[in-house]
Amino acid sequence: MLSPSIRTYIKEVAIQVLAGAISALLGWVVILTWKASPMRVIVLCTGIVLVTVLLVSFRKLHIVPLKVILPVAVVIILLSEAIVGWYFSTQITKTPELVGLSPAKASPMLQELKLSGKISRAKCGIQEDSITFQDPLADELVMKGSKIQIVTGIPIIEITDPVENTQVTWKYVVRGKSCGLSDSRLILYVLVHPIENNTWWVQSESIVDIDGQWKVNAQFGRTENQDVGTKFQIIALVTTVEIDIGEEMLKLPRHLAHSEVITVSRTR
Repeated sequence: MLSPSIRTYIKEVAIQVLAGAISALLGWVVILTWKASPMRVIVLCTGIVLVTVLLVSFRKLHIVPLKVILPVAVVIILLSEAIVGWYFSTQITKTPELVGLSPAKASPMLQELKLSGKISRAKCGIQEDSITFQDPLADELVMKGSKIQIVTGIPIIEITDPVENTQVTWKYVVRGKSCGLSDSRLILYVLVHPIENNTWWVQSESIVDIDGQWKVNAQFGRTENQDVGTKFQIIALVTTVEIDIGEEMLKLPRHLAHSEVITVSRTR
């Protein structure tokens, strides 16, 4: 025959295990059945854990009777899901597919979803009247009232100096030509990385002339005396968003257009 204290301990453990099982079950229902976003799942599961801990603590303090604790937990969990669901349905929306449409057709679609568009026009004679790029991409979750970066046309970008398999010094001015950048909100960046690793270094701010000629002050290597003889790759790309100068990136950022990759060797 078990003593009253042992029976009480077993009962409390069973309550916590059952509450945890209910929490896990409801969490999987949200993920698999409702296809909720990760943020929604995190919010809901956090609420479930807090409610479970609170009610179990109340039970130990004999504030809530055993026959009440589980129904109350279920009601509070379902109510929290209803509140979270209402918030996400009123404040969050998915971005529409805009690529291929004209800005005139895209505008009412954005207005219906309570979004707005920030248009950049790459005037190169290539699909000038069609949207060729959007950021965020289609079907991404965003807050209502957000601005979608939209680009019409396709810019052209090329590196003219240095050329393939030539040498560069530690500090070197990378030059090139472009079409569709000088009269747009698009931003040109030059990124450099040593072939021996995958880290891309974002170089200094680009200067684009009216005729499309551009230049960027680039750095090849850590110091003037280091990395001599190392091979580097250079790429120029066009984005709609700003990137921090000097930032190190393991992969290229999302971009609209890019140049060919140029391979060079570092000299003094």
